[in-house]
Amino acid sequence: MTETKNGEHKRSRWRTAVASTRYIMALAVAATFFGATVLLLTAITDMFSAVWQVIVDKKALEEPLRLVMIESIDTVLVSTVLYVIAIGLYQLFVDPLLHSRLPAWLRIEDVGELENRLAGMVVTVLGVLFVSKALEWDGTEALLYFGLAVGAVIAAISFFLYQEGKHASKFPEMPDDK
Repeated sequence: MTETKNGEHKRSRWRTAVASTRYIMALAVAATFFGATVLLLTAITDMFSAVWQVIVDKKALEEPLRLVMIESIDTVLVSTVLYVIAIGLYQLFVDPLLHSRLPAWLRIEDVGELENRLAGMVVTVLGVLFVSKALEWDGTEALLYFGLAVGAVIAAISFFLYQEGKHASKFPEMPDDK
């Protein structure tokens, strides 16, 4: 009898120790949220600065205003995706009860959804990067090769997302044991 109690006690302590490691993810959540916040503040500062230079100071920007705004909006989108990833990690690892209090578009069911959002963000960033290059293009660089490289990466990511979608549809969700 003592052996069983002792064995159960060791398993119980081990389960408690393993379960509490989920709080390490809180550090990742905090770092991701901090990074998203810094990016967002940077984008806002860049937008206000560019508009200030054009309207108030009547100075010409080194880069056209539309380019600054496109790149800043891209940074805002990246920051938003990082925020969603932070919230997703938090609800998956730290506070699963948060899931039910979030709007549907912010609920994350598994890590695969976070991967998909990150992959989508990379595709968007690459697209904006190409548009930025095209707007700056002066005819001297080989824009075609850059576009093909960006297109190849976007195609690879799209194929990955397609395969992930096919794989997920093969395995239907299991009912919760609630």
